[in-house]
Amino acid sequence: MTIDAIYWKIDEPLMDIKMITGAGESKAVFESSNYFRKKRFLKMQGLDPIHPFYTLQQYAKKNSTNVIYSEDLSKYMRMSIYEVRQMLIRLSNEGFVVYDAADDKVILKDKLNYYLLANTGKTDYDIIELSR
Repeated sequence: MTIDAIYWKIDEPLMDIKMITGAGESKAVFESSNYFRKKRFLKMQGLDPIHPFYTLQQYAKKNSTNVIYSEDLSKYMRMSIYEVRQMLIRLSNEGFVVYDAADDKVILKDKLNYYLLANTGKTDYDIIELSR
């Protein structure tokens, strides 16, 4: 869910999901956890010659870990630390990694590997998305 606020009285069975009104766009998005769209996958690649999901997956396999430090990834990708941090923050905002700015590291989420599998047709996926 991409929303601004959830109001819930713990003893009640209903939640009130709201967008905070103001000058900006007022839109809520709900999508299934297995949501995949090729267009979104390609957009995440941007102008990079290799999709960052593949790079992160390869690094994680090579080092047998799902915890990756930005500085180590910067060396591995031969990119500036600034560019790597920007990429990781963007991937965090999209829900593919958890970025810990204090320790300058990311934890890969299952969603990243799921997207890679869905992209190659190795898993089933949903296309359920509701917008308000």
